[in-house]
Amino acid sequence: MTEEARSETIRAIYDIIDRLPKPNHDTFERLVFHLARVAYHEDSNLMTPNSLAIVFTPCILQTNKELSPLESMQHISKTTMCLELVISEQLKKMRSTLTDINTLESAEISACKRLTTLRRSMHNLQAPHATIEEDDLEDVTDDLEVVENGEVQIHVLEQNIRSLQDEKEQLTAQLPCLELRHGSSDDDNLSSDDQLSHDFSLSELDAGNEEYAVTFDLPVGLSGHSSS
Repeated sequence: MTEEARSETIRAIYDIIDRLPKPNHDTFERLVFHLARVAYHEDSNLMTPNSLAIVFTPCILQTNKELSPLESMQHISKTTMCLELVISEQLKKMRSTLTDINTLESAEISACKRLTTLRRSMHNLQAPHATIEEDDLEDVTDDLEVVENGEVQIHVLEQNIRSLQDEKEQLTAQLPCLELRHGSSDDDNLSSDDQLSHDFSLSELDAGNEEYAVTFDLPVGLSGHSSS
């Protein structure tokens, strides 16, 4: 399958998924997110998107009951391919989003360190002067200017940190959503599929998305299997 044909097929599949009744769509969305999480640990559990599609396709994509058994068998490969494409797309989105989150997290850590250092230096400068001699008046004036500039920098850093936290929370909340990822300038600036931090573990989602239980630690059964 060419890249163009693959893209058209994926768009057609997602168009059909979007037309599912909400309960069916939500259930399918949760299942695909779970399967993408399993495929995320392919190195340890050996479950590729193709393997997962082979196992789960008969459970969720049934053929027309009016078809003969032979015709139904012939459709299995096509329905399996559909589910594999969806899982692969969600896995790609997951990796890209996690890279974006890790990038934002690194920027937040750097900004917090800078903010801590700046606050310490400001505290030292704001210490009361016991007796100000006339010769020291110019130095005190310079210190006051530094303090004023430092307060501005602190305000800017605090705003940047809040912005980074909000963006990280937004990406985390959108992670389970079953949607086709479109390329954009933001993706080009943040995402790099070649850079993925495998030790990343997401915090809990907000109250509206708690049922997804977003975490990328290996399930107990899988971790035990990989160590044997």
